Amino acid sequence: MRWLRKGVVLLFIVLVIGGASTSPATSDILLLRRYGEMFFLWVAAATIALHPHPVHRQILVGSLIGFASEIVGVATGIPYGVYRYTDTLGTAIAHVPVVMVAAWFVLLSYAWTSATKVVSTLWGARLFAAALMTAYDLLIDPVAIGPMRLWTWHQDGVYYGVPTVNFFGWFVVSLLALLPVKQHAAEHKPSHWVGCAVVAFFTIVALRSGLVGAAAVGILLLVVDGAIFRTQWVQYFALRKLPQAQA
Repeated sequence: MRWLRKGVVLLFIVLVIGGASTSPATSDILLLRRYGEMFFLWVAAATIALHPHPVHRQILVGSLIGFASEIVGVATGIPYGVYRYTDTLGTAIAHVPVVMVAAWFVLLSYAWTSATKVVSTLWGARLFAAALMTAYDLLIDPVAIGPMRLWTWHQDGVYYGVPTVNFFGWFVVSLLALLPVKQHAAEHKPSHWVGCAVVAFFTIVALRSGLVGAAAVGILLLVVDGAIFRTQWVQYFALRKLPQAQA
């Protein structure tokens, strides 16, 4: 299991660096050129899942709630607005790619471990995590419909063409998805590292693509992460510098 974990973590790091510095559409590897984004999401989810925490079962239930909401959303336009997925993310159920379960799992895990780091009550943590989930979408949606072409909106909005109702929908559904979650996960570092890497990845892609507003949201999220997990970041860099100091 240890070697599997290390292998998946290494693969995730390679995909983050490679995806941030180039584009799956221009990759020399056919599999990545066709399914790079889907592969990235599954590996990100696996990186967290291979470092299990009791809360993950509850977050998986929440992820399925999020996935079900997208099936309803694609079919009816409620609660996000009218949108359609492209075929970039692979196998779909009712026109929603199955990999979106992994996407919800990664983002909910990150939001929850962030929220429970600073908020002690369950309802307070749920509200804070739902707000974080909405902020993640402010970053991700412009990149997804722009350079990545993961889905398309069939109605207009003032924020990069994304309808405002989408963000209200994200908050409400995220809150509903967090109702089954009843355990804290403030010390689950893999959820933090993976989620932070995903935010950094989309922020870099937004900057490369000239999506200044979305990139600003991403930078703000990284600043918030630094404030919430300041102690962990200090400990990490202190450990990295320790061998040099001893030498």
